[in-house]
Order: sequence, then C-alpha cells, then structure tokens
Amino acid sequence: MPAAEVEAFRAAFRAGTWEDAMRRFGAQGPPGGEPADLEEHVDRVMRDYPLQFLFTKAIVGPDRATAIFRATGQDSHRRLAVSQHRAESARFWGIFAAEVLDIVRERHGVPNHHALALFFTTSLIDVEVAERIARAMELHWSGDYDESAHLLTPRLETVLREAARRVGIPIIREPIGVEPGGVRGLGAILRDLGGAFRHAGWHAYLENLITDQLGLNLRNPVAHGLRPQFTKVDSALPIHAACYLRLLGLESIEPETPG
Repeated sequence: MPAAEVEAFRAAFRAGTWEDAMRRFGAQGPPGGEPADLEEHVDRVMRDYPLQFLFTKAIVGPDRATAIFRATGQDSHRRLAVSQHRAESARFWGIFAAEVLDIVRERHGVPNHHALALFFTTSLIDVEVAERIARAMELHWSGDYDESAHLLTPRLETVLREAARRVGIPIIREPIGVEPGGVRGLGAILRDLGGAFRHAGWHAYLENLITDQLGLNLRNPVAHGLRPQFTKVDSALPIHAACYLRLLGLESIEPETPG
C-alpha cells in the first residue's frame, strides 16, 4: 500500500477527540466489501485459476481434528472461497484496526470508564451492555487481549439479538407440543436480519466474523473454549464491530449519521 495513504489513514484518528476517532473507526468497512463485488472477484479467480478448484478441499474445525466441510463441486468451492476471502480481508483489516486502537490510546489516553460506557450507550445498546463493552476496551488497551475478546464477543450477540427483536424477528423458539421452546441460534437470527441492513456488505461481514463456520466465526471458539488464546488482532475486530453497531438506530438497523 502507498505509504502516503497509510499515513493519511493514521492521521485521521489523531484528529479531534477520542469520540471522533472511535466514530470514524466504526464507519470503516465492511471488510471484504459488498457481496456482489466479492462474488465477482471469486468468480474471476475461479475462472483464471481453475486448477486449485478441481480437487476436494477439506476444512478442519476449531478442534483441529474433524473435517466440518468438504468443497467438491463448483458451488461448494465457490461458497468456501467467498467465506475465506472475506475472512482474509478481515484479518488484514484487523492489523490496521489494532493500530487504530493504539493510536487512540497514544493520542488521547484511555478514557475513563464512565465516559466509555456513556459513549456506547445508544438507543440499541443499553447501559449494562455498554458498560461491558467499555470494560472490554480497557482490557484491550491494557494488553489483556484474550480477556477482551472473551468479554466482548458475547455482547455483540446481545446487541444483534436486540436488533432482531426490535424489527420483529423471533429470538425465542416457541414450544411445540410437549417439547419446550428455547433460544434460537444466532446464525439463524443473523441470516433473518439480512434484509434490515442498508448495506449488505456489513451484514455479510458480521455473519463471517461471528457465525459463519467457514469464516472467522469468533463466537464458536469463545463460547466453546476451542482456542487457547486470542491475539491483539482477534481483540480489535470485535471492538471495531461494536463501534459499528453503536452507529445503528432504534427503529431500524441502519447506521445513524455520525455526529
């Protein structure tokens, strides 16, 4: 990347207040772009480099022992390639996301806990969840990346479930006969939320980040203890997602105009 562009990117987060910097941070993206553009890119790669898509690819799960997906034909290879390209874009973006958070800390210092919690309290994010997001950011800035990721990732699910509830998407399964109901899986809820996003790219990115078994899917390693440790980049990505979710409005889940 041109050095001048990288430095201009960094400079944008040194200007103004820490609140300004975090609003800009949340508006960056979505990693991987819009689905149509990403799919066009994957189709071009498959057309120009067909050899790598001729053989079966087995994707090993987080336990590093069991295959969870096998790409055999063109459709399954394409599905895998789309998820992996978006995940790779997110990992690359995560390097810059971690640097943004370093810049904010170096330029503005670590905001006090009350100010951080107030910043994340919105029409969609209640004060209790905002307080936990604030604590996750403090943990990140103190170098406790594993703790930050474990604290924040479930709160992203909390916010997305609340968004679904507000636009009329069921988040609870009703009982059927003598079988009890229960909590609907986040993957199904997030799929149903697709039509409520103004930008399909953000919806696709959040799916990849949190629930897509072929993508980053941070939720499974966090919830099931399938990774021994989370890194600085792992921690920065859910913070970026929280900053984006902070921009979402009350009556719809479209971004409000940053102020």
